[in-house]
Amino acid sequence: MRSKIENKELTEEDIFSPVSYIPFKGCSSDDMEKGVLISYKEEYARVLYCNSRTIQRTPLASLVWG
Repeated sequence: MRSKIENKELTEEDIFSPVSYIPFKGCSSDDMEKGVLISYKEEYARVLYCNSRTIQRTPLASLVWG
């Protein structure tokens, strides 16, 4: 399986790109959490989240660019 965010296949060039976590469909921008893509593997990414300054394993399906 190829790792993708918003139908874009991830490459090493995407490391350190900004992403946002969306906890559920239809949520508002207030519910999103901004972060930076640190690494990825299969269906998950490691994201450094800005507000909490923590690195969390996050499902790729819950991430968008920016």
